[in-house]
Amino acid sequence: MAEIKTIELADGETKALAVVLNTPGKRVNVFDEPTVRALAHAVATVSGNISSLVTAVIFCSAKHGSFCHGADVAFQQTISSEAVATEAVRDFKRILHAIEALPVPTIAYINGVALGGGLELALACDYRFAARDAAKAIGLPEVQLGLLPGAGGCVRLPRLIGLFAGVQLLLAGKTLDAPRAHKAGVITGVLASQSLTWPLPETEHPTAAHAAPQPAGFASHLQALKAANKGHTSIKLRERG
Repeated sequence: MAEIKTIELADGETKALAVVLNTPGKRVNVFDEPTVRALAHAVATVSGNISSLVTAVIFCSAKHGSFCHGADVAFQQTISSEAVATEAVRDFKRILHAIEALPVPTIAYINGVALGGGLELALACDYRFAARDAAKAIGLPEVQLGLLPGAGGCVRLPRLIGLFAGVQLLLAGKTLDAPRAHKAGVITGVLASQSLTWPLPETEHPTAAHAAPQPAGFASHLQALKAANKGHTSIKLRERG
């Protein structure tokens, strides 16, 4: 499942859209067939509802400790041919390309484990912020299973952090916690205390346009983005829908 939620901003006019990952019947998020279909539908719906009132699109999780663990192993075991596998990868790549094409800032809020396709989703976003204590495993470990990331991670990661550093992480299948991922350049910043699991905390933190690059929580980060882009200095969040 991937639900769309609306986050209203303090000015009463603009809003952010949140795509909330929540794989049904599982303790963690994985990309099984229903979740991928739901994500594709959610991204297409968001793309069709972008207007001047939408300031950002956020990708987050409803499951504590799990942004997304990547492809569902049970689903992988049902793949019967190379053609089926190729089409499944192409479908997921189309979703990530659609996220990259969104005309507003996109933000991944990594509240826990982000592996494989989960990190590839985050890499397709403009910004990636992770919870300091909860995000203990961020990476592309496919090589440990004799595979390579198939949805663009082999390109996006080296493009983001440099060829040498990117290839090192890819070939080792290494995972990083939030502080180390930030130091390596994989994520944009680390958020210290607030939960990044949906529902996101409703807070208000006035800042100036030159606010610190690692604000304390969700509201202050969106506020900093908006302040930098439009001069507004206060954002209050409340869920709608």
